[in-house]
Amino acid sequence: EDTVDAIDEDTTDEQTTDAIAEDTEDESKTYTNEITGETSETSEIPDMDLGDGTDKLNIDFDDSIDIATIADNVSNVEIIDTTNDVDQTITIDLESVVALTDDDNDLVFIGNDGDVIDFGESEEWIKADTTTIVDGVDGEFTEYESTTNSHVTVFVQEDIEVISSDF
Repeated sequence: EDTVDAIDEDTTDEQTTDAIAEDTEDESKTYTNEITGETSETSEIPDMDLGDGTDKLNIDFDDSIDIATIADNVSNVEIIDTTNDVDQTITIDLESVVALTDDDNDLVFIGNDGDVIDFGESEEWIKADTTTIVDGVDGEFTEYESTTNSHVTVFVQEDIEVISSDF
């Protein structure tokens, strides 16, 4: 068991939380900024730059989402939290992780039993042999490092199922 500082502790900003939630009754979705309390209804994920510091994005969809959909509109995320009573699947790829994160390119997934991270059939990632403790986040995590860019790392909480044809 290793301890990894995946989140920059030298930040002066407080941790921020933004939420992406889906209203499943129609095609529109309700998005809530947990800091300002502002909500908006739209069929698209709104543009959000979470800025400096340790930032957590809560995702609450009833089904699956490709991280590229989020990365097109959201930046500077360090933690994605799917903890809720819904089983969610997130498909990820290297390019989207880089676009979504800050310059450290570390992304932490927090969730619960029933959530899934899908690395697809990509050979872009290598799984660490041991679990890791991420500073500032409860739980143990499995580390996945990019095979093409060793500065890009994804940490997945143990309760979350990981699927890929390459692990």
